[in-house]
Amino acid sequence: MLEFKVNSNNKGFIKTCKKDNVIDRFGSTEEELTITYNSRQFSSKFENFDIFNNIAVVIVGMDLIIKIGLTLSNVAMDWDDNNNPKIPPTVLNPYVQNESRYGTSAEREHFLKKIEPYIEANKNIDPKAYCNITGSTLTLHVLKDHEHKM
Repeated sequence: MLEFKVNSNNKGFIKTCKKDNVIDRFGSTEEELTITYNSRQFSSKFENFDIFNNIAVVIVGMDLIIKIGLTLSNVAMDWDDNNNPKIPPTVLNPYVQNESRYGTSAEREHFLKKIEPYIEANKNIDPKAYCNITGSTLTLHVLKDHEHKM
């Protein structure tokens, strides 16, 4: 247990980060206390107040956070978990695969009629057929116990 003397001549209140919340202040330590945290050492007088009904608690204020070398991020400012605003979706017209409309309907129809014989010929190619175009061969290494799936 840390023993220290309290200078009770400077009473008052301490405002907390919660809106309109203040706590009675009993005073401060008469002498500076030396604190070591993460290889950093500093000395300061500490405020004394009863925030949790005589339970010993250390509260590090914004004035000491920089001296200690702490950084704060994603710290809850309220216990209410339902305080996140709803963000509407930003994509109003999402892309639908194979339904992108390029050109007019007449242009698309003309294009599809022109390439229809090639599409049909492509459908009739045996998937196991060998392509003799240079650079078209791709070798896949398959584990022995998975070869039966090929």
